[in-house]
Amino acid sequence: MLNRKILAPIDSLFDQSYKLSYFCEDLSKYEENHLKSIERDDNVFNSLNTWYKKDIFHIEVLVSFCPECFSKSVIKNGVKERKLYFYDEGVVNAEIQMYKCKKCGKKFKTDISDIVDDNSNFSNEFKKMR
Repeated sequence: MLNRKILAPIDSLFDQSYKLSYFCEDLSKYEENHLKSIERDDNVFNSLNTWYKKDIFHIEVLVSFCPECFSKSVIKNGVKERKLYFYDEGVVNAEIQMYKCKKCGKKFKTDISDIVDDNSNFSNEFKKMR
C-alpha cells in the first residue's frame, strides 16, 4: 500500500475551495465581470462592440458613420454615462460612445435602441420579464 501525504481534505485542484478568486476580492470581481461580458456578448447584436472595464459597461458601434450625411469620417467625442437596469445583472453603470462627424459637424451617440428604448433606463429584456 502506498503512503501519501495529504495536506488538504480534498486533493483535487478543481474543487471550488481551491479557486483563487475566492481568496482575492480583485480576482473575484474580474471573474464576475468577465462572465458578465461573455453572457452579454451572446445577447448583444453584431453591430455593437461591448466590454467591461472597472465595473463599467462600455458600448460603441463597430463601424461608425454619420446618420445625417452617411460619411464614415467621424471621430470619437466623449461618452454619455447612463445607468441601465437588466433583469439578471440589476443596475449596470454604462458608458455610451459619442461621435462627431468631420464632414457636417453633427454630434450623435451609439444607437442602443435594440437594448433599451429612448429615454428609458430599463432594458427591453427587463420589461419583457416584468
